[in-house]
Amino acid sequence: MSAAAAPRPASPATPRYRARQPEKTPLYGGVLDHYERFESVYEERFAERYGPCRSAVGDSFLRYLDCGIQANGFLAVRCEKCGHEVQVPWT
Repeated sequence: MSAAAAPRPASPATPRYRARQPEKTPLYGGVLDHYERFESVYEERFAERYGPCRSAVGDSFLRYLDCGIQANGFLAVRCEKCGHEVQVPWT
């Protein structure tokens, strides 16, 4: 592999990818802080009116908490033109 020139910085007009940081949103915090409690009281408080809580509900919440978190996996994307590289979390 030949030595390549250092990547050039993007021009001011070139948009940059910005990770969305879902773990910093109020919704993420609410789900993280309160899902276990919801799960523990569902049967007593809601099952009679809404029926049993389906396993897909819990699976969806857990997938939501994993979605977009870089520690759970990412794809490295590199611009062939300028050499800029970013790590895009799995969603």
